[in-house]
Parts: sequence; structure tokens; C-alpha cells
Amino acid sequence: MTADAVNPFMPAWFDILFSSFFALALLINVAALILVITGIVSISRHRHLLTGTELAVWVAITVLAPGLGAIAWFAIGRRKAREEAGEEVRSART
Repeated sequence: MTADAVNPFMPAWFDILFSSFFALALLINVAALILVITGIVSISRHRHLLTGTELAVWVAITVLAPGLGAIAWFAIGRRKAREEAGEEVRSART
């Protein structure tokens, strides 16, 4: 059998379409992996602003819900941790 053999059960357009979807799925998964790694690194950099429970919950959310967990951390968690740290600094100065 040669490399340019045609599959009689699968039309060529289907093969091209399947390859395109596979490439798109691969790109989405790589992007999600990068987002998760970036989220975990960001959480670990802010660990001094979080309690142990908060840290564990954010890491679990980021790992178990890869896209949504990391986006939630960047949208909600990091800002909240910084605001709470700012309030602690302000109260310590007064």
C-alpha cells in the first residue's frame, strides 16, 4: 500500500475537515495548558496574601476547571487578594 492511497470509506473532504478540527483542538488545549500554568504561577506568587485554605481552593479550581478557574483567578481572586493586602497595610499604618 502506498502513502498516497485513498480510503474508499472516507471522502477526501472529510479527511481535510477532520484534520482541521484536530489542529484547532490541539491549539485550544495548548492555550488552556498555558493558561493553567500561568494561573498557578500567579497564585503561588500571591501565596503570602492568601490563607492556606484559599490557596488550596484556588489551585483546585484552576486545575479542575482549567480555562474557567484561571480566568476566575485573574478576574476575581488576584484583585481581591491585593485589595485585602492593601487594607491590611492601611490599617497597620494608622
